[in-house]
Amino acid sequence: MNEIDMIDIGRIDLNLLLSMEALLEERNVSRAARRLSLGQPAMSHNLARLRRLLGDELLVRSAGGMVLTAKAVGLEVELRATMRKIRMLFEEQVPFEPSTAEMTFRLGVTDSAEAILVPAVSALLLEKAPGVTLKLIPTDGIDVADGLETGAFDLAIGTFAAGRSYHKQRVIYHEGYHTIFNASLVAIRETMTLDDYNRHPMLFVEGPEGEALLDALGQRGVWPRIALRTPHLLTVPSIVSQAPMIATVHTQVAERFAKHFDLSARPLPEEIGLASAKLILMWHAVTDKAPAHVFLRDLVAEALRGLREKWRTRQDSNL
Repeated sequence: MNEIDMIDIGRIDLNLLLSMEALLEERNVSRAARRLSLGQPAMSHNLARLRRLLGDELLVRSAGGMVLTAKAVGLEVELRATMRKIRMLFEEQVPFEPSTAEMTFRLGVTDSAEAILVPAVSALLLEKAPGVTLKLIPTDGIDVADGLETGAFDLAIGTFAAGRSYHKQRVIYHEGYHTIFNASLVAIRETMTLDDYNRHPMLFVEGPEGEALLDALGQRGVWPRIALRTPHLLTVPSIVSQAPMIATVHTQVAERFAKHFDLSARPLPEEIGLASAKLILMWHAVTDKAPAHVFLRDLVAEALRGLREKWRTRQDSNL
């Protein structure tokens, strides 16, 4: 029999589970208390109750603050999935009123989605649901399907491989690529050529899309000299603005970087033949009909529509 089965369930109420969820996620008694609008003494009392019930410290002090015990790490994944199912029992039955709602959504995002889409989503969310909080969770380098399965995030936004059979997805945009550089350090004409990739050192953004670019170039006999590799998209403009390198990123990311860092941006040569990336919303089927989650997905799509209108207006003004 599992250890948890030996506990008298009558001694556990939903509020205690909510406290446990907040404590394991925040790893801080004060922050967990604020999250649930409790006083710190009340949250400390709940932590003490949980420690007695589970026979484990759950949170222990370290040089960098409070950390989870090994047992708490395992419990966190199970608890998150359990709490999501409990919430869904009620959320699908209760209308969602954005203007008065108070809740937190966990949003799994790639670097590019965070740079381009999240600012617009945040602005729209403040307008329509000021009591709702977004918690961003980076998805680069992790299995998005696993994240949805464990409840690490409620919705994932980015360019992903297909999820599992019970994961839902919606393509909301097709995004191309541009190469950015500092024109005072790198000499490239108005139209890029394949030879430009041979002549100039590359800042390579790690990930499947970067590898796809290298594969496409390699098929055409082009092997760029990679001077620097980084997993962090948001460091790219600072580096390229100071070093004679080129970097290839999503088109809208490139245009934003070019604007704010005084960089130049060029579309990829057509002969590279790199397919555009699909920007996808992905979520678990268990949240498919939940009104709050439907609202979130629709809000993301609405924010993107607003951005696309701005992009079209900007393109028209440049003609």
